[in-house]
Amino acid sequence: MVRSSEHETHKIYQSARPFRTNCLLQDGSMLSEGAFVWHLDALDRNHKEFTATPDEDDQSFIVKFMDLIGQATQVVMRPTVEFL
Repeated sequence: MVRSSEHETHKIYQSARPFRTNCLLQDGSMLSEGAFVWHLDALDRNHKEFTATPDEDDQSFIVKFMDLIGQATQVVMRPTVEFL
């Protein structure tokens, strides 16, 4: 877990507030107004496609990621894009 030793953490919380409100509390989006992105089904599918089935070969992260996103549905890609 990332920890901050800065004394002015209010700046971090102020920056994170729109994400918390739009995405975590309302299942919305930071990038697409009116989109329904952060719902449980999308997160479950995202986990299943990206995390639960790891690609453990010797390719670079970028090559593996490009392979994954090439096969992913829009429902899976939307939270992935917002993660990045």
